[in-house]
Amino acid sequence: MRAPTRLREALSRWGETRPLPGLAASAARPIPWPLLLGLVLAFALAGVFGRGPWRGDDIQGIAVASSLIQSLLSLLTGSSLPGIDTHSGGWIPSLAGQVVSEEGPLLGWLSALFILPLELASLALTGERIPIDVFDDLVRLVSASCLVVGLYALWRATDRMARRREARPVDPLGIGPDVNAFGRTMGDCAVLLCMACLGSVERWHESGSTSIGFLCQALLLWALAIAPEHPKRAGYMAGSVLAAFLLSDGLESLLAYGLGAALALALAPPLRLVWRVFAAKTSLVLLGIVLGWLLMAGMVEGTAALQSWWLGQFRMHWQSPLRSLNEWAWTWWPLWPIALVMLVQGKRHGLLRLPHLLVLWAMLVGVLLVNLWGLGQATPSKLLPVAPLAMLCAFGLLSIPRNLTSLLDWFAVVVFTALGIFIWLYWTAMYFQFPPNLVARLDFLAPGLRVERPGLPEILIGVGVSGAWLGLVIWRIRRTGSHLWRPVALSAGGLALAWILLTTLWLPGIQIIKGYEGSVSGLNAILHRNAEQMKRPIEAACVATPENDTAAKLLVLATTDFSLANNGPHRKSACPFLLRTEPTAQRQLPPNYRLIWIGRRATERRERERYVLFRVEEPMNPAAR
Repeated sequence: MRAPTRLREALSRWGETRPLPGLAASAARPIPWPLLLGLVLAFALAGVFGRGPWRGDDIQGIAVASSLIQSLLSLLTGSSLPGIDTHSGGWIPSLAGQVVSEEGPLLGWLSALFILPLELASLALTGERIPIDVFDDLVRLVSASCLVVGLYALWRATDRMARRREARPVDPLGIGPDVNAFGRTMGDCAVLLCMACLGSVERWHESGSTSIGFLCQALLLWALAIAPEHPKRAGYMAGSVLAAFLLSDGLESLLAYGLGAALALALAPPLRLVWRVFAAKTSLVLLGIVLGWLLMAGMVEGTAALQSWWLGQFRMHWQSPLRSLNEWAWTWWPLWPIALVMLVQGKRHGLLRLPHLLVLWAMLVGVLLVNLWGLGQATPSKLLPVAPLAMLCAFGLLSIPRNLTSLLDWFAVVVFTALGIFIWLYWTAMYFQFPPNLVARLDFLAPGLRVERPGLPEILIGVGVSGAWLGLVIWRIRRTGSHLWRPVALSAGGLALAWILLTTLWLPGIQIIKGYEGSVSGLNAILHRNAEQMKRPIEAACVATPENDTAAKLLVLATTDFSLANNGPHRKSACPFLLRTEPTAQRQLPPNYRLIWIGRRATERRERERYVLFRVEEPMNPAAR
């Protein structure tokens, strides 16, 4: 017997002898909307406020937004700040002249649209800009808003697709719900499945393009759901969304979801009837937006910067299928087991030809192909198709086997309960020095962690969330009532519990582990003290960095109130400070520069990256060094 046949038969044992979607649909009772809305807002806003930038996408997104807003402020107010490039309009993401090919300009545009009026109001009322510790919270609030809107768009897309005649399960006994209740329940299930996905929780709460990409996924599915009845409107919507993919995540996202949409048009019968109108409107809008952006970027930023950004999009990183599967095993949990069993069940019972499932499988195949191809910034963890996977698994809940339901439930109860207990134990070790073995472990995990006493809000939030989790587990064990979304309630609630506890009870430790807690305070203090000694206000002093020193640029833009010197062709003047990173412990000092500060991240134990700040005694052009 061939291996694929044995695998299919083994997976079939997880299924019922026949699908029972009509009987399962009788459990389609929507979640009360205040409860679902409260869970979504608590999940989206946890970890957004009251912390500094984290290493990776978070600090890069904040730095890109800060660079753009500094440039726009200088342009709007007519002030000539040292080092600020007023020729940059944000058409290409950059760090004061250094092009960032990993990001698109859309995050900066949304941040500027929200934060720039607040900056102008602050300047008018107080004469000062928004503090940097508030600025990074506002950038993350933009990402959180995109997440909430994306979850709503996914709910609408799932509801619309579930209302279609071919998507509703056969109900010969007449015991199923009406169309409205069934559509709302499918939307609720899709939202819960999104919130249960392990690989997206951290990235959704960082100020990168991940939440914008998720919003685009949900909007594209919404466009495909309404395309059979409204092909023109859906085409305009899909063209705008595909352009947003390019302007947020890059070329790989545009190709992945564009290929998925093309496959859906070719495979799904309702879409084949309107594919000409839909494709024409989509192509028209997509080309119009992209060509307009290219024209403006070339005119404002210059062809050199535009070429540099595009070269970063065409890099190739071939992905190993085994490495990709290993990463997807946890980043797609608990979605991939439901999708895999649904694939086997659909093959056995001829359900794979259903149009709504063909659309979702096509989107997933497009993402997988581009992901394995490795174009541009595509990695197994970046192109995360949460929206199509969640919608697919929502329909998979109609015939989910009891064995798989039990597996998901036990995994959620065991893992998230244990994680919650460990967070509470580490919290007691952090504040009360008990138990002793965890106190010793803290010195390794978060070196330099010093806290005074716990705050009342964090205790109340922790107790409330833990009590809610205990109540959810008891409710699930009692099995009161029949609800279609019950198999994923524990997974979504457990992940929300773990994330909220981490970002409240253990936020000081997370700040040291993932953030720049060991270097930011010292850098800001030394910069302000030396600026006062030199009798220069913050607005008249800037920090220079070596041309390709990305780490130093990120630290200045995302954690200080000082502007960053521009290394581009429009640079105006030198700066009194120079910050750079050094991989070695010893480095000869440049002439005319005086060393005033050395710092590093608290968890950087191998001295691989140190931040070194110099004060320029005789102002000169550091780029010449």
